[in-house]
Amino acid sequence: MSIVAMKLLSVVPHPHADALRVHEFGLSQGDPIVVVGNLDTLYGVGDVVAVARVGAVLKDGTRIRRARLRGVDSFGMALEKV
Repeated sequence: MSIVAMKLLSVVPHPHADALRVHEFGLSQGDPIVVVGNLDTLYGVGDVVAVARVGAVLKDGTRIRRARLRGVDSFGMALEKV
């Protein structure tokens, strides 16, 4: 499944960008995934968030791919709070 509800496990500052954060999302099983973005005003640690993982195709046709943002790999996109 490419879009799943995941818990925000941690948020740390991006090492090379003041406006970005490195977010770690996890499921009850499996390894957590990293999403780079600026979600400070939307989510906090412990929130459950819809995350589109690599390979997902959104309604508007956007295909989610791995991206490198200022040297840190991002493996998805946070969509909305569940």
